[in-house]
Amino acid sequence: MKKNTKRIYGSGRKKRVVYSGKYRFWEAVALNILKQYKVTFKECLEMHVDFVFKNRVAEPDLSNLIEGIQDVMQTAGIIENDKQIHKLFARKFFYAEQDGVRVSLYGQEYKDYEYKQK
Repeated sequence: MKKNTKRIYGSGRKKRVVYSGKYRFWEAVALNILKQYKVTFKECLEMHVDFVFKNRVAEPDLSNLIEGIQDVMQTAGIIENDKQIHKLFARKFFYAEQDGVRVSLYGQEYKDYEYKQK
């Protein structure tokens, strides 16, 4: 579910962000499913995501879809922080029987490399 469907109320320092009803419903269902998994990844991760849609009507941006997935995984405690995701592979598929999403996480051993500008 794309996350950028939101309304911002207020002005100045008193702004409030309210996400769409569809996003809040999707988030509640996803949290309910993810809380069944009693695992928290603490290392750097590679994430593979496949989004499946019935059709191309109102086709969402891939980046907005990914943001929602990362945030709900962090809220559910599957990952400590979405900064842990160092590699990301995402795809969209169309004309399936029903909408859906599949997420796979792989632990990675990354070394810090120092990049020097020449």
